[in-house]
Amino acid sequence: NFNYINYETALNNYNIADLKKKYKKKITNYLSRVDILYENAKKLNSHPIFITNIDSRGFLENIFIYNYSLISHCKIKKYDCINLARKLEGKINYWLDGNHTTKDGSEVIANLITEDLLKFIKKKN
Repeated sequence: NFNYINYETALNNYNIADLKKKYKKKITNYLSRVDILYENAKKLNSHPIFITNIDSRGFLENIFIYNYSLISHCKIKKYDCINLARKLEGKINYWLDGNHTTKDGSEVIANLITEDLLKFIKKKN
């Protein structure tokens, strides 16, 4: 039974304000770690790029609000971020075990993020 919840379905099904309240502490901790990763990457003279993620079920409420929060946070902080989760339409053959991608899944993901990665590289140079 493969039941993948895509971004548009999740956006229509979930109340963002309610999820922000429900997951407030976890979101705060998550975004704090994002900021730490960003600062540590910059100290190493690296250019961090954040990418949203999902598993084989798509957008369960916690995954949805973490991704939604990451995208919002990156806009505010002016971090480079790719909303892979919004672009990816999951198929059962994309996952080995629900979390780790197969060769097909990895190839689809690579194709979906390449254009954005190139855009960020050009912007940096």
